[in-house]
Amino acid sequence: MSKSIQSAFFFLTLLLMVISCKTKEQKTEVMSERLALADTIEHLLRTNLVDIWYPTCIDTVYGGYLTSFDKDFHPGTNQQKMIVSQGRLLWNASKAAIHWPADKQFMAYAKHGFEFLRDKMWDKQYGGFYQLVDQVGNPLGDTAKTAYGNSFGLYGAATYYMMSKDPEGLDLAKNFHLPEDHSHDPVHKGYYQHLTKTGAVIQRPAFTPST
Repeated sequence: MSKSIQSAFFFLTLLLMVISCKTKEQKTEVMSERLALADTIEHLLRTNLVDIWYPTCIDTVYGGYLTSFDKDFHPGTNQQKMIVSQGRLLWNASKAAIHWPADKQFMAYAKHGFEFLRDKMWDKQYGGFYQLVDQVGNPLGDTAKTAYGNSFGLYGAATYYMMSKDPEGLDLAKNFHLPEDHSHDPVHKGYYQHLTKTGAVIQRPAFTPST
């Protein structure tokens, strides 16, 4: 064994000895500090993030979540809805409902977002989630799809089911075959990012920038 490895083992052993020699009072103090830090982080998470976004982001007129705001957090005029942000906000609301079960409003916020994904963002003809819709829920552009965007729709629906046990959440997640049926690369593995509305892979020409 080389001297450098012997030295590393020596210092590791010494460190473990020091840690094990901590008194019960010291260990209790460390645990108290960690719990206090956890409380501070949770307070900041709730007051500076969660309570800022919800219920402000709830689109009470057309469903789903508002995502465009000015510096004072007033809703902007352009409220196109992208599957990435809709899936994320559904995931956040579902996780908040799990973490703070006494606050029943988060369950309602999650259900609200899930219904928009199910009724508006899901392509009922070809499957998968539209990349972008208008505020009402009408598909925009050429209705192409992305593996990245659809992954957010999937984990949003799955987390909603984990929180609510709503069978419709599980059904939507189980009907999600787009990645394996269309996006998966059986030769080089991994997944193609850009797909047409029918799920056909959009090939990137050689001159396409890598970023």
